[in-house]
Amino acid sequence: MKIIKKLILRPFIELFNLFKKLVTHFPDGTIGSKFRLVLWKLSLSKVGKNLTISSGAQYSYPNLIEINNNVILGNNVSIHAGDSKGVYIGNYVAIADGTYIRSGNHKFDDLNTKIIYQGHSCAEIDFNFNKYSVVIEDDVWIGARVIILSGTHIGKGSVISAGSVISNIIPPYSIVVGNPGRVVGNRKML
Repeated sequence: MKIIKKLILRPFIELFNLFKKLVTHFPDGTIGSKFRLVLWKLSLSKVGKNLTISSGAQYSYPNLIEINNNVILGNNVSIHAGDSKGVYIGNYVAIADGTYIRSGNHKFDDLNTKIIYQGHSCAEIDFNFNKYSVVIEDDVWIGARVIILSGTHIGKGSVISAGSVISNIIPPYSIVVGNPGRVVGNRKML
């Protein structure tokens, strides 16, 4: 019986994956944006109002991703929530082109086990009475090609400069640059 279900379901799964790929890479504009919005709303755990999703933006493990209101995802933003507690993105967040969010980590501490068999680990961040592995609070601007890893908690009002690599707690209203990302200023003190 299971084999018959697989044989029947497999073509539908492949058609959905093809549809997802076409929608993901459909050119930016009214039609592409609307198709992507529908796909993400049907897939993600939570999607707020006024989400803008540019061409090439993609996700994995949609049941672990929460996106709130007035969020902009630039071209080729990748959100990979697998093997984690999930990803939370607050209100009024702008994430520029090519940013990569990965909320799980590969284990590599056991020298007697091949790396590909060691599995994954993730950070746990308590936020809004839930647990996540990556938290991006409200009113945050993330520059192009930033890498955000498990254990990242970006505080409200922060700015992360292009090319930064973040894997720690960023206080509210911080200005962050570099690899590893370091706080170089505070927006309240400008």
